[in-house]
Amino acid sequence: MIKAIIFDCFGVILTGTWAQFRDTHFIHDDYLLQRADEATRAVDLGLISREDYRETIAELSGLTLADVVELLEKGSDINVQLLEFIRTLKKNYKVGMLSSVAPN
Repeated sequence: MIKAIIFDCFGVILTGTWAQFRDTHFIHDDYLLQRADEATRAVDLGLISREDYRETIAELSGLTLADVVELLEKGSDINVQLLEFIRTLKKNYKVGMLSSVAPN
């Protein structure tokens, strides 16, 4: 019997920023996409600093550091439909949220 349901925060409840940036700047080049994904995993695991991550993404994308910061830090879109669905689940289940957000 299912007693609890856990949702991921980024990419599920909050969507937009990284996926849009990645699709705009890296999806056309498998090598750049792989390097960007590796940098994203490294920052998520705390292996590199947020500043090193931003600099790597700027270098890979050909954008200035200021542009990368602005585009990546502008915020995400909330999946309102999912939140409404989660509210209905709370009547019968425990609901949780996980996140692997990197330290600043």
